[in-house]
Amino acid sequence: MHELTRLAYLAALGIDTYVPRRALPGAAPSRRLVLVRRDPAPSAVAAVTATPVAGRPVAPAQVPADPVFPAGGAAASCRFTLAVLVAGDWLWLEQLETRSLAEEQVWLVHAMAHACRVAAGGPGTGSATNPPQAFQFNWPMHSNPQLDNGETAARASLAAFLARRIEEFHCRGVVLLGEAGGQWVHGQDFDLPLVPTRSTAEVLAQPSLKRQVWADLLSLRRDTA
Repeated sequence: MHELTRLAYLAALGIDTYVPRRALPGAAPSRRLVLVRRDPAPSAVAAVTATPVAGRPVAPAQVPADPVFPAGGAAASCRFTLAVLVAGDWLWLEQLETRSLAEEQVWLVHAMAHACRVAAGGPGTGSATNPPQAFQFNWPMHSNPQLDNGETAARASLAAFLARRIEEFHCRGVVLLGEAGGQWVHGQDFDLPLVPTRSTAEVLAQPSLKRQVWADLLSLRRDTA
């Protein structure tokens, strides 16, 4: 079961955290939490009624110190935001510096996908005026420090997120816009071609990069017939 689906089921049941008592067959290893038991505090009444015996002072009541939990239980967390767009039967992926995608970036992806379709002999009208389907992937998905927010968990969650979009929209491949977004996706995650190129933010800042981007998209143009 996917982690997001599992969390949704637990939330519907009113359960915040679920950890199996033993390793489940075929399941991923569970992260065990170390429980430190606190000794019961001494009775306040006993401390008040205690009196010296044979001239010997009464030792002060020993209050147990707060438990110290071991550090390094969860992997070091990372934080990033990815824009995911569906245009021209392809998935376009770009990491965002902010939490929002600019409108000109969306239309630039739309123009590139439309140009590739026309160059491959596809229709030049029709869906040309419709913007791409836009989604956003934010990591981490939660603020619970007990759960894994590291790079391995981020890649696995992103791969599942992209796989659902690829299946839903029947995408033929993935375009990696910029080096930052490409570091979270690997070719072995999907049985589809991956085309790396410059990001839309770079192209908008330096229009001279369009020639390089078009050269990178030649393989996409051939596959979008």
